[in-house]
Amino acid sequence: VLVEDRQNAEACKKRYGFDSMYEYCLLAQPGKEPTVALIGDSHGYHVVAGLTKYYSGRGENLIYLGTRHPYWNLPAEGEPYQQATQQMLELALSTPSIRTVVFSTHVRLNTSSPYGVALVAAARETLARFTAAGKHVIFMDDVPILSFDPRACIKRDGVEAQTPEHFAVVDALMKDFPMVERFTPTPYLCDAKLCHVMIDGQLLYRDKDHLSYEGDLYIGKKFAEWQASKAARQARNTLQ
Repeated sequence: VLVEDRQNAEACKKRYGFDSMYEYCLLAQPGKEPTVALIGDSHGYHVVAGLTKYYSGRGENLIYLGTRHPYWNLPAEGEPYQQATQQMLELALSTPSIRTVVFSTHVRLNTSSPYGVALVAAARETLARFTAAGKHVIFMDDVPILSFDPRACIKRDGVEAQTPEHFAVVDALMKDFPMVERFTPTPYLCDAKLCHVMIDGQLLYRDKDHLSYEGDLYIGKKFAEWQASKAARQARNTLQ
């Protein structure tokens, strides 16, 4: 099931002067300044409900900016979604009230083609700009891609073999930007052997690579637990 808050989207687009179908946003509290930005394509949209619930519970105001590949200054070559992406990145970077930025996208990073090389460079430039601006950056890994039957489970090792170069590139980026946090949904969707489409009677996917609304809320809950665990570790380290 795809859940869309059209009234919220219209209010958000009006606030920021977005006037095309390629400019899409959601703002939890449209009358207030955003404090958290979730930037990404449909794989950002499929976690927006869960992250909005988490951040709203902490008194934050999340804005989702719908993009193509959410990395800096990629050549648009007449692709209107990519043209809008640059505008949205600049908006998030230049808005003082936005202190936290979460990136979530389906795009896989590799260096096996000229565009892949440009993509990795753009991702690096994006992390460099946002961290240099003092933003708290969180990189969200993508969810496992299923087989064509969304009712089936897939083997855990099959998921890990899907995009080996992408994860190697991301690992290298994380080493270069140690201040960037990384959230990986896979451990919450997979056990040691299988990745599951249904957990506790809830269907978590709506197709082979997008979470359902229930899956969105489930990952948002796990994101909250991850944040709480991290805060607890930091508190323990402070006391030691």
